[in-house]
Amino acid sequence: MSVDGEEVFERLSLRKVFLNPPANQELIGRVERRLDHAMHPFYRDIYSRFDGFETIDVTSGVTVWDLDYLLEFSPDCQLRDGHTAFADVLFLAEVLSCSFSDPHEPVVAAFSGHTIAESSYEFWRGFASGKRDPQFEYFL
Repeated sequence: MSVDGEEVFERLSLRKVFLNPPANQELIGRVERRLDHAMHPFYRDIYSRFDGFETIDVTSGVTVWDLDYLLEFSPDCQLRDGHTAFADVLFLAEVLSCSFSDPHEPVVAAFSGHTIAESSYEFWRGFASGKRDPQFEYFL
């Protein structure tokens, strides 16, 4: 079952997560050039609705980074297997990574190697609804 950017945005807004204003297409294009591949329309949709979190989500301890932050630290954000770090848990206790070009790829905890979700769709659907994923339990 898939999810789209509008649903993610609405669910996070209902949960009162502090979201940044949307990223503009120029910024998304700069990130794509830096990563040397196009973002999948799923991620373009998300970032065109909100550009990461203004602050940590107190329910989960997760902070989704804005694209300027990703650009600033992009050499450190590009990980193995085409994954890119896009969020952290509890102020960098762990870093989450995904494939911006293929949302069917898993979301992985970069430091520990744990699979957080089998796909970006699964991650965002559960995360936006406030579901406490058992994989997050070792962070908290």
